Amino acid sequence: MRCDSKHRRRPAERTALIDNAVQTFILNGQSTAATHVDRVLDNLAAIIAACAEPGRFGYRIHPNRIERPDIDP
Repeated sequence: MRCDSKHRRRPAERTALIDNAVQTFILNGQSTAATHVDRVLDNLAAIIAACAEPGRFGYRIHPNRIERPDIDP
């Protein structure tokens, strides 16, 4: 899991994610480790369901949901 969203500011990293069909979950880097764990556990069913999807994806993990932001160029 990634703990930042620097791929939005780094075009080469963003391209690498897209070109290599990366499946990723993004957590807010400003939160504590305990908060990250809570968010993952609270959203575990949705995370497992997302992992069943083929191909690339990226989800942001929020306190009570996961959200699929647009990472395509």
